[in-house]
Amino acid sequence: MRCAKRVISFILALTMMVLLVPSYAQSDTATNGVNMLFTIDDATYIVNGQATVMDTTPLIVENRTLLPIRYVATPLGAVVSWDDAAQKVTIELAGKTIEMWIGKASALVDGQAVAIDPSNPNVKPIIIDNRTMLPVRFVSERTPKNARSRSFRIRPLFKRQIAT
Repeated sequence: MRCAKRVISFILALTMMVLLVPSYAQSDTATNGVNMLFTIDDATYIVNGQATVMDTTPLIVENRTLLPIRYVATPLGAVVSWDDAAQKVTIELAGKTIEMWIGKASALVDGQAVAIDPSNPNVKPIIIDNRTMLPVRFVSERTPKNARSRSFRIRPLFKRQIAT
């Protein structure tokens, strides 16, 4: 009798888990935003469980993570534009505008000058393999909280240092 109760309890618990976990996972992403995972020196990244391949890889420069910003901004609904003559990238998201120039250690956030990394003036946007690489922390900290992804992780595979 005890064994039968345990088996029935186990089957009931397992059934509840099978039925509830998929709906929890779907509602988590839908209500809380975008989940992203990038790996240093790996062109494959994951957005909401879907693996996608970039044409370049995230990397470490001056002990800061730089990413090809379009791959981060687009899933969040941002508009990214490039001004080739000025060597400037503009990111517009939820009423916020961030302007950054290649090789320049400061940016404009809603028209206000801001140091990209006050503790390290060598942290600047760069171009590698025809891709604009931006310091992801600077960009993510300046986007509105309601527009940020729910989960943004960068996983080290191994560090490839770029000399500046």
